[in-house]
Amino acid sequence: AYDFGLNIGDDIYATRDGEVIEVEESFTDGNGCPNDNHIYIKHSDGTIAAYVHLTNNGSLVAVGDTVAQGDHIANSGNTGCSSGPHLHYQVWKDSSKKESIPVNFKNTSTNSRGLIRGKSYIAN
Repeated sequence: AYDFGLNIGDDIYATRDGEVIEVEESFTDGNGCPNDNHIYIKHSDGTIAAYVHLTNNGSLVAVGDTVAQGDHIANSGNTGCSSGPHLHYQVWKDSSKKESIPVNFKNTSTNSRGLIRGKSYIAN
């Protein structure tokens, strides 16, 4: 999983094509544990991306929507167990949501363990 420092209201985009399978957006920023706003998107290979700590009413998609990579899907926030505004992003192996898998991005070098700690990355 990765945490990306953002401001409340910053745009969040889908990392891959998929179907929206869960949306929660009713909690207010700064509400504390455990209730976070989030979007879960299931990909064609069965993996599920989680976009977490979204702002109140910050989802731009609904359950059942199909999204394309790069679609603006939400606005960042500070809900749930969050130390400040950011996006918590992780990908689960399957719908059990028990095993996270490493993630790489187009502008990063391949790394079997995901991004490299301490290195800065810039979105394309």
